[in-house]
Amino acid sequence: MQKVEKKYLDLGLLNNLLVSKFGNDGFEVEILTDVVILSIPDNLSEVKDRIVELHTRNVESAAFMPAGELENLLTENVVRDILNASSVEIWNQEEITRVVVSGARRIFAILVLQGKVHLFMKFIRQDQFYSGDLDAKLPFQEPLLESLLGKAAGRLFWTSQWTFIAPIFRNDLSHRKLDDTVVLPFIGSSEPIGEGAFGVVTKVTLHKQHQNIRSANEDGPALVLVRKCIPLASASNANHEQEGNILSALRLIQHPNIVRLVASFEYRSTYNLLFEPADFGLHDLLDMESRPPLWHDDNTFFTAFQGLCSAVSALHDYRVSGLNVELIGCHHDLKPANVLVKDGQFLLADFGLSRLKPVEGDSKTHFRGINYHNAPECLDLDGDYKHLRVGRKSDIWAMGTILLDIVTYLQRGRQGLKAFEKGRKHKSGGFTFYTFHNSGQDHPFVHAHLQALEKEVLSSWQTVFPLILSTLQIESESRPTAESLLKSMSYMALRVQALAVQSRLQAYTKSSRNSSVDMECKTLSTCLTLMGLFEAGEDWPSVVKVTNVEIDFSRLVSCLLELENGISGLETTDLVPTTWTIRQLSRPIGRLVAEMNFATRSKLYNLIDIEYLQDIERSQWTKISTNGLHVEKPSLSCLAVAKAVAQQASTQFIWPDPPSELESDTIKSLQTFGSQSAVATMHGHSEIPVLIEYIQYDQKWVGDVRKELLHRVQGLATVLHMKPKPPGFSTLHCVGFYHAKEINSFGLVSEYPPSASRLKTLQQLFAELPAHNTATQPPLGDVFHLSRTLANSILQFHKVSWLHKNISSFNICFACRSTDVRAVDVTTPYLIGFNYSRPNSTDAFTHGPSENPEQKDYYHPAYLRDEKRFQYVYDYYSLGLVLLEIGLWRPLRTLTAAMRNEKDQSPEALRKFLLNRYVPRLASTRGTIYKDVVEKCLNSSFPDEETDGSASNVIPILISFEENVVAPLAECNG
Repeated sequence: MQKVEKKYLDLGLLNNLLVSKFGNDGFEVEILTDVVILSIPDNLSEVKDRIVELHTRNVESAAFMPAGELENLLTENVVRDILNASSVEIWNQEEITRVVVSGARRIFAILVLQGKVHLFMKFIRQDQFYSGDLDAKLPFQEPLLESLLGKAAGRLFWTSQWTFIAPIFRNDLSHRKLDDTVVLPFIGSSEPIGEGAFGVVTKVTLHKQHQNIRSANEDGPALVLVRKCIPLASASNANHEQEGNILSALRLIQHPNIVRLVASFEYRSTYNLLFEPADFGLHDLLDMESRPPLWHDDNTFFTAFQGLCSAVSALHDYRVSGLNVELIGCHHDLKPANVLVKDGQFLLADFGLSRLKPVEGDSKTHFRGINYHNAPECLDLDGDYKHLRVGRKSDIWAMGTILLDIVTYLQRGRQGLKAFEKGRKHKSGGFTFYTFHNSGQDHPFVHAHLQALEKEVLSSWQTVFPLILSTLQIESESRPTAESLLKSMSYMALRVQALAVQSRLQAYTKSSRNSSVDMECKTLSTCLTLMGLFEAGEDWPSVVKVTNVEIDFSRLVSCLLELENGISGLETTDLVPTTWTIRQLSRPIGRLVAEMNFATRSKLYNLIDIEYLQDIERSQWTKISTNGLHVEKPSLSCLAVAKAVAQQASTQFIWPDPPSELESDTIKSLQTFGSQSAVATMHGHSEIPVLIEYIQYDQKWVGDVRKELLHRVQGLATVLHMKPKPPGFSTLHCVGFYHAKEINSFGLVSEYPPSASRLKTLQQLFAELPAHNTATQPPLGDVFHLSRTLANSILQFHKVSWLHKNISSFNICFACRSTDVRAVDVTTPYLIGFNYSRPNSTDAFTHGPSENPEQKDYYHPAYLRDEKRFQYVYDYYSLGLVLLEIGLWRPLRTLTAAMRNEKDQSPEALRKFLLNRYVPRLASTRGTIYKDVVEKCLNSSFPDEETDGSASNVIPILISFEENVVAPLAECNG
C-alpha cells in the first residue's frame, strides 16, 4: 500500500498504467481529499525467498551467491515492482531502475534482504558521479555503510556483502591478498592429494560461474583445480612468495610442459596457489604394474621426457619474447614426485625451492632439500652433511637420474625399478642412502646397471645411454647444459619414434605389394635419411640443418604419430589399399616433408625420383608408357613415362599422344642458328616461329641402324613433346619432326616460347652483355638461378636415362620478347642441341664426338680419346665448363685463348689449365660453394659408371651429382 499526494497525479494516466501492469482486477485505488492510496500486489517476500534460495554453499559450508544468478532474477520489471512496493519516491524510481539493471543488482539484493530498498538512493548520491557499475565498488567499508544506513543496518550490510562478491578466477591474474571474510567459491569436497615443499596439496572444485579460465556452459562440469596451501608461519615471506613469483614469471612464456599457475592469493594466514590438475605424478606412473592406455607405447615416454627437458631449459635460460627480459633459473628439487603427468606429457612442477636470478649474477645458491636424485654437490655425505652451494648443473644430474629410472621401468618394469633402487643402497656414517652416486663418487652399481640395460634394449635406444652418462658426471661442469640436453633428447626421441614408424611401414609395404604404398615408404625413408635419423652418431643439428627455421619438435612427432595411426588403420583391414586409404600415409608424410627447407625438399624429391625410377623393372615400361605411373606424385608419373620412352626408343612402339611426323614442305624460311640448327616458320593453320635441330645420318646407315635412329628421333620428340612436361625439363615444346632428305637428317621441330620473337644463345649473351661492363651483367641472384636450373635440368634427363651429349653455351638459349638484350630473363633458360642425344643403353648405337671444333672443347678428355662410350659424368664435365663460363661471364674460347702458347694443347691439358687458372677466381666472385661445384664437375668427382648401366651402378652417380652439384647450387643466393 502506498500513499501519493493527489496533486501530483493524473488519475486517468495512473489508471491506464496500473491496468497495463496488473490487469483490471489486480489493484485498488482509494481517492481521498488530498491523497490517493494505491494497493498493488506485494511480491517482495517472494523475491527475498528466491534470493536466499539462489545462494549455494562452499566446502566450508559458507553461503555465497553464484555470479550471474541475480541477472535472471532481478529483471527490469521485477526491480520496478519492488520499487513500486517500497516507499521509494516515484521520481527516483526510473534512475534507480536504470542503475540497478546496468550494474548494481548485488547492492540492490542486499537491501531487498534487509528491507531497506528505499535507502538505495543514498548509494547513488555518494557515487561522485561515478560512471561505472555501482556493484564494482563492493566491498564497502563498514564506517561508510553505517553513515549511509545507520549502525545496525550498516554492520548487517557489511557482513552480507561478502556472500555476493565471491572471487571470479581468470587467466593471467596477478597475486591477490584476500580479506579473511571473503567466501571462496570452492564447492563439493576438498580432496587431499599430497604435500609439496612447505605446502599441503588438495583437489578443489571451482564453481563454473566463478571462472573465466575456460568456456563454461550451463550443463558442463565445474572446473577442478589443484590448490596448494602454504601456512605463512611455515616459512619466511621470501620463501612462501618464491614459488608463486617463479610460476607467475613462467606463466609469461606459456610453456606446455610447465605446470600452469591459474591464480595465487593470500587468505587467512595461508599462501595459496591454484593449478590445473594432472592425471597423476611420474612417481605414480613408474610404480604402476600395468601402464595406462596412453603410456603403452615406450616411445611416448621419450617424447614426454623431451618436453620435460624443454621445460628445464626454459627455466635455466629464462627469456620473455618482446620484453627484453633474461634470467637464469634452477629448480633445485627435480625428482619423479615433482613431475606431473597429463595427457601423454610430463609437466615440471613444485617450484618451492626454485630460484630465478639476473644473468650477470651467480647461479649458485645453498641447497636446501634432499632426495635420492640429488647431485653429488648437493650434500656433503662424507663430512657433516652440510648443504653446499649448487647451480643449474645439479638439475642436469637429476634429469639424468629420472631418465635412467624411466629406461629401467620400460625395460624391466616396476619390480626392476625397485631392484635398481635397492641396489643403490650405501651407507655413509650412520646413515643409509639410495643416491645415484656413492658419497660423491661414481656409483659402481649404477654404471653396471647402465651397461646391462644397454645390452637389452632396442638398437634405436642406444643413443640414450651416452646421454645419461653425460649427465651423471661427478664434476658438475662436465655435464651438458640444459639446452644441450634438450637438443640431444630431441634427436633421441625423434629417432626412436621415426624408426619405429618406418619399421612398421616397411613391413606393411612388403605385405601390400602396392606401388603407391611403396612410394610413400621410400619417401619416408629418404626423409629420415636426410634428417640423419638413421645414423646413431648424429645429433639434433642434423635435423635442424635440413628443416625450416621455426623447427618444432612437437610438429615433427605429430606427423609421425599421425602416420602411425594411418598404418594401424591399414593393418587392420585386408582390403586392397585405395586412393583414400593411401592418403592416410601420404598426408602425414607430406606434412613431414613440408617441415624441410626448400633445398632439402628439392633434394628429397630428386633422390626419390632417382631411386624409384631406377627400381622399376624394364618389363613394366610398356605398361607405364601407355597408362602412366599410378602414384600420387604427378611429376614422378611424368618422369616415368619419359623413361619408358627412353627404354624403348630403339624399337617401334605406338606412343599415346605422339608428336606429329611433319611434311618437309611445312617448314619455310630457314635461317641458320648455330652449327646444326636453324630457325624457321612452320605453316599450318597459322604461321609460327620454330627451331629446327638436325639429327644427321650417314647414307651408309641402312637396315636396323637406320630404323633405330628413326625410332630414337620419335622417342626424343615424344619426350620433348610431353604435356605436362616433367618438372625441371627446361626445353622448348617439340611439335613434331620431319625427314630432311636433302641433308640426310631428321629435324626436331620446337615452337618458340609464348610471346618470344626470337631466340638468343648464352654465347650471344656473353658477347652482347660483356663481362667488362658490370652494369649490363645479370644480377648475382639471376646467375645462381640460371646455374641451378641448368644443373637440375641435366639431372632430370639423367633420371630418365637420357644423355644429352652436346652441352655447351651454344646450346642454351633464351626467349627474347623485345629488342633490348638487357630485358632477357636469364633465369629461364632452354636446353637445346639434342642432335647427338640418346638413351643411356649399352645396346644403343652412338654417333661419337662431334667434329665441330667449338663443341669439342666442351667434351670430356676421356671421351675424345675414345676410351669409353658416353657416360653421365661426361655431361657433368660439359656442364662444369658452362658453369665456369657463367661464373666468369666469359665464353670458353676467351679462356682457352690463353693456352695458345702452351706446348701441350691436349684436352687434358686444357682441363688442368682451367682448373688451375680460372676456377679459383670463382671463389671471390661467386663464392666458395659455386667454385667447389665447378671443380667437382671438371674433376669428374663422381662414382665410376660401369658398362652394364644397371640401377645399382647408376643410382650412386645420380645421387652424387644431386648432392655435390644440384643441392649446393640450390643453397647459393644472391
